[in-house]
Amino acid sequence: MTAKTADLTTREFAEAIGTDPKTLRKFLRSTTPRDEQPGKGGRWVLPGTKSVLTKARKDFAKWQKDQADAAAERAAKAAKDAQDAVDEVEGLDEDEVDSDQDSIEVDED
Repeated sequence: MTAKTADLTTREFAEAIGTDPKTLRKFLRSTTPRDEQPGKGGRWVLPGTKSVLTKARKDFAKWQKDQADAAAERAAKAAKDAQDAVDEVEGLDEDEVDSDQDSIEVDED
């Protein structure tokens, strides 16, 4: 006979996989199909079995890595865009800059 394992709250489940409840909910929303998610104001029902927790730890670690990689990619793109803007401004001729207004004339072709 198998003992029934109690369901865990998001706080308990988050502690078990090494995160906080807010991050756990974000992870759950991004990895669970919408039709399997609790509705607005609903609560997540999270089984506390060893197999579920083991899989959740593995999936959460992968999700965290993917999130960090995506953030690094966004930061690199923002840095490149900023450098491109600086390079564009530095490449302007003096007659393209209105020194009285400290503004740049924009060619709207």
